Amino acid sequence: MSILKVDTINEKTSGNGVDLPDNNNITGFYNNATHAVSTGSFTYMTNWTKMNSTHFGFPNVGTQFSHSGGNFTTTKLGVYKVTLELHMNSSNNARWIDLRMLFTPNGGSAVGGDLYDHIGIVSNDTTYHTAHRIRYFNFTHANDKVQVGTQSVAGLNVRGASNEYDTVIYFEWVAPPQAT
Repeated sequence: MSILKVDTINEKTSGNGVDLPDNNNITGFYNNATHAVSTGSFTYMTNWTKMNSTHFGFPNVGTQFSHSGGNFTTTKLGVYKVTLELHMNSSNNARWIDLRMLFTPNGGSAVGGDLYDHIGIVSNDTTYHTAHRIRYFNFTHANDKVQVGTQSVAGLNVRGASNEYDTVIYFEWVAPPQAT
């Protein structure tokens, strides 16, 4: 246990608070291209771009997360709240859609389970759907990673483009790594 003893705490700027920059970490990524989901074929999503202040006004707080080849990794270990929002569209009746957010600890086996959803077609037109998923993951090793993958009973698209804020994932540091 640490004890902090001070006589006075002064503001760093004109704000009214104490800034703890080592704990300020929120990193966002957006899907930069449409991800076509094939019938019954699981694929990982790999077209992610890190947001910055020019992307939809979201400035990342810290730079701890990176993405490469479908793998999200961090240089700052800890417990993270991971929020995923997937925007989809389809002209098919997609009775089931498997949307996975997988965590692989230290080169081990991926865990995370499936999130099943559906898109019902209300006419002979394209129908849109949004799915959300929030998980907490304990990053205790430098090679821990998160991946996002999909499959469906019918063809559909997970929306994304360089100028759209549709499908996004955020990593928010909430606590130091916890011993397991």
